[in-house]
Amino acid sequence: MRVAAAKLALEDAARWQEVELRAGVLRARQVDGADRTERTGSLTLGLTAPLPLWNLREGELQARRAALQAAEWEWKAETAILVSRASLAHARLHTAVKALAEFQALLRLSKEHLALAESSLEDGRLSLAEFLRFQREDLDLVLVAHEHEVAAAEAKVEFDRLSGRHHALVQSFFFPDLL
Repeated sequence: MRVAAAKLALEDAARWQEVELRAGVLRARQVDGADRTERTGSLTLGLTAPLPLWNLREGELQARRAALQAAEWEWKAETAILVSRASLAHARLHTAVKALAEFQALLRLSKEHLALAESSLEDGRLSLAEFLRFQREDLDLVLVAHEHEVAAAEAKVEFDRLSGRHHALVQSFFFPDLL
C-alpha cells in the first residue's frame, strides 16, 4: 500500500513536469555611423507550457489512484483474514486450556483411585489383574493429558503468532500455568 501511495505522489508531482521557466541576458552591440559605439543589453524571461494547458497526465494519475485503492482494499481484506484467524486460534486456545484443566483434574482423581487400588492389592481385597487394569487406565489418562498439553501449547503458539505476541515456546513448557 505504501508503494502505491508513493507512486501516486510521484505521478502527482510529475503533473506539471513539462512546464519550463527560462531566464537569460542578451547583449547586443550596435554601431552608429559616426564612430560611436553603443552597447545595449536586455533581460529575457520565458515560460513554456505544452498545449493544451490542462493536465496531460490525468490518465496516469487515475491509474495510480486506482492502484492505491486496490492496495488499500487488499490490505483491509488481509487484515480481516488475520483477525478471523487470530479469533479462531484464540477460541482453539481457550478450548484446549479448558480441556487440559479438566483432564488434569481427572488425572488427579485417577491417581487417588490408583493409590486406593494399590492399598486394596496389599490387603488382598484386589487381584493383581484388576490392579494392572487400574494402572493401565491411569497410564491411558496420562497419555491423553499429555496430548492435551501438546494441543494447548500448539494453540498458544498459533495464537501468539497471529496476534503478534512473541512468548518463548520454552516458557509454556517450564511454566504450564501461564497457558
